[in-house]
Amino acid sequence: MNKISQNLLISILAVAPAWGASFTAASELVNTNPSGVWSYGWAVPTGIGTLSSAFTLMPTFTAGSNGGGGLVNSWTGDNGVTGGAVVANTTTTFGSFVLGYLLMHPGNGGQLAIVAFKAPSAGSYSFSGEFASHDCCRGNGVDVSAVLGGGTFLLNTTVMPAARVPVAINFTQALSAGQSVYFTVGANGEFSFDATGLKLVVTDGQSGSPIPEPSSVIPLGLGAAVLWMKRRSL
Repeated sequence: MNKISQNLLISILAVAPAWGASFTAASELVNTNPSGVWSYGWAVPTGIGTLSSAFTLMPTFTAGSNGGGGLVNSWTGDNGVTGGAVVANTTTTFGSFVLGYLLMHPGNGGQLAIVAFKAPSAGSYSFSGEFASHDCCRGNGVDVSAVLGGGTFLLNTTVMPAARVPVAINFTQALSAGQSVYFTVGANGEFSFDATGLKLVVTDGQSGSPIPEPSSVIPLGLGAAVLWMKRRSL
């Protein structure tokens, strides 16, 4: 390949749009809220049908706190777990903290703990993962859901801690740019033993275009170079 076609190939690959970008909730919790596509908050249970307005960001971030067996980063409400809590494990699995999951706990006043995903661009998004009980083996279970801001439920069920049966997240949803899907954990009427893990990966399947295979790009670069050289010789 000559230098002209090499340069053309580099230019083509540089401007090719991304395809299939993915976002992983457990590994992307940081000290800003919101951060990228993620935000962490709470709402009263009656606000679940209007989360686009009822959702309130958690204000308090704690970095590297000792959770009794490892270090965790956490977003919490105004007074401990009063506004609900979202916690990401940063070291190792211990107690209610499990690598690969966010730990969510509702507030002791009945507030929902919420992780929200906001679409960075219009497209079709695939959501996969699960809600799983990380408390054993008491309490009356938790209410979990995935809901659009206007109240359309994409997932609505209950996890029972004693059963330790995860609730699968597996759906695809068309979203406009800036539209959010809210993943919620509620107390189901009783606050204790409600630690719940959220494993969630979101994949953008349609907002970009596939990057061409090298075998198809190279002939394009060579053809363009030949055409350019012919024009120069005229």
